[in-house]
Amino acid sequence: MLKRLTINRIDPVSAGIVLGCFGVAVGLLVGPVFGLAMMIDEGDRWIRSLGGLRLVLGGVVLILAPVFYGVVGFITGLLMAVVHNSIVRFFGGLVLEVEDDSEDDED
Repeated sequence: MLKRLTINRIDPVSAGIVLGCFGVAVGLLVGPVFGLAMMIDEGDRWIRSLGGLRLVLGGVVLILAPVFYGVVGFITGLLMAVVHNSIVRFFGGLVLEVEDDSEDDED
């Protein structure tokens, strides 16, 4: 049986934590790509001019990408929840249709 539920408020900190975790996951995927590209690529004159420093910068990118994406994700989640909570006052909440499976288990 489908039930309609309305989300009238989202906890900003909770949304920030969830989107921050998504950001860390994306950073763990993107960081190695950009970090290794910076370490390996010699095509750009600016990168070639860095010499051995590009290996250090590539390693820094490997480590800082998950942190950066996590922080940006947290801030984005926080702001999105605050904006959602403000909009809900004027236009109503987000309506979801969910199915309750627990009634089927009572048989």
